[in-house]
Amino acid sequence: MSGFQVSKLRENPVKVKLAGGEPAIGSWLSLCSPAAAEAMAPLGWDWLVVDAQHSPVGFETMVNCFRAIQLGGAIPMARVPWLETTWIQRTLDAGALGLVVPMVNSAEEARQAVANTKYGPVGVRSSGGSR
Repeated sequence: MSGFQVSKLRENPVKVKLAGGEPAIGSWLSLCSPAAAEAMAPLGWDWLVVDAQHSPVGFETMVNCFRAIQLGGAIPMARVPWLETTWIQRTLDAGALGLVVPMVNSAEEARQAVANTKYGPVGVRSSGGSR
């Protein structure tokens, strides 16, 4: 196919900005709509967070929002419903490049949240064939 190109993100530009002391500006999506994500993504946001905690967004819709966000040029992120291994790992596997984990109230819970985002031997995240 002439003109068709697939590009893989090699580096998370939000992490690069933050590490360099620059702000990364974004917004939240709670409309449960890939069309809303598609409309918001090309507006210049660095990141967009799909809210899976305080909206009725389902997992499949969240994945489609991630696709729309990334195709529009922003970094897809999500707020998971709670500190739970399956939600964290599946959301990352689905394409989220950043997470908001609610109700982390102790250092141990923070360590658990981070461990769920990292592959072994540093963390406990497993690997599967996905985005």
